[in-house]
Amino acid sequence: MHCLLKIKCIVAAALLFFAMIHTAFCEDSEKLKDLKTQRTELQLKMHEMRLELIEKDDELKKLHDKVMALHREMALLLDKKREMKPMVEKAKDLDAEIKKLEELEKGAVEPAESVKNKKNDKDEKKAEDGK
Repeated sequence: MHCLLKIKCIVAAALLFFAMIHTAFCEDSEKLKDLKTQRTELQLKMHEMRLELIEKDDELKKLHDKVMALHREMALLLDKKREMKPMVEKAKDLDAEIKKLEELEKGAVEPAESVKNKKNDKDEKKAEDGK
């Protein structure tokens, strides 16, 4: 019986210890989440401030324009590389498919009307052919 009591005490202590660790972890997790949120908000503010400063300062604007031109030039050169060509083609195909589906969703009524118009066109052609 005495041995059983010791085992129960050890199990209870272990459970208490794990509960304390879990609570500490949750608190750290909440603190970590809060810090990451603060960092994201600060990064957004910094980005907005940089844009404002670039717009106001002619020297920064000229430098920004040069950087963007170099970036475009580098992107074009990279896209011409043999290793990039399949991915570039896949990206173009995906963009075309996305555009096609967006247009269908945007004009969900239009396809039904265009089918109706095509039917009328066929009827008109048949009538003309019959003349």
